[in-house]
Amino acid sequence: MVVLDKILRTSQLKIEDTQSAWMAFRMYQKGKADFADCLLGATNQISGCETTVTFNRTASKLDAFQLL
Repeated sequence: MVVLDKILRTSQLKIEDTQSAWMAFRMYQKGKADFADCLLGATNQISGCETTVTFNRTASKLDAFQLL
């Protein structure tokens, strides 16, 4: 998590959607899903989706997801 935090903070990289990235990082810190799943859920929430359906049991434990 320390490395990901440094990547998000570095000025040498341009993050496309910083709001989604930081929201995903906070989800990821809870340790219930991969960062990629968290980023998908965060992006969908910011876009107005109430929930993201998933086959991933681990990701479904986050508020942004619902197990399909």
